[in-house]
Amino acid sequence: MIRPEAERGGDAAVWLDVVGAVDYLSVTHRLGLTVWEAVEEAVRWWTVDCVTPVDDLPDAVFAELPWDDPDPLRSTLERLLGAAAPIGTIDGRELPEILSSALEVWVDRMAVLYNDGHHFAHPAPVDGWPASAR
Repeated sequence: MIRPEAERGGDAAVWLDVVGAVDYLSVTHRLGLTVWEAVEEAVRWWTVDCVTPVDDLPDAVFAELPWDDPDPLRSTLERLLGAAAPIGTIDGRELPEILSSALEVWVDRMAVLYNDGHHFAHPAPVDGWPASAR
């Protein structure tokens, strides 16, 4: 099941959730998926939701990137920043909060689509990582 807000552990936990989801998806349903592709997709979806009026269809220009975009993450981040207010916030939210929110939504959506709504296991620590495990 998707974890309730009270069980989430902040930004670090969000990134571990993303890594766990990518670790699983990259060898099963979305072969070769990278963390940066997940970030790009999450930010693109968040930006589409941000610029799409309620009860309207998403803007196709924002929803998909050209297949031959040489740097999709850069293009997506530029679109996000273009939708941001001059002080660097969108709807009063700072960029780190926006990125964490976008990633949380992405992980939850991947869990529903590919893992029967269950959260993804975090990858096993490797030698020397995380530093706190020593």
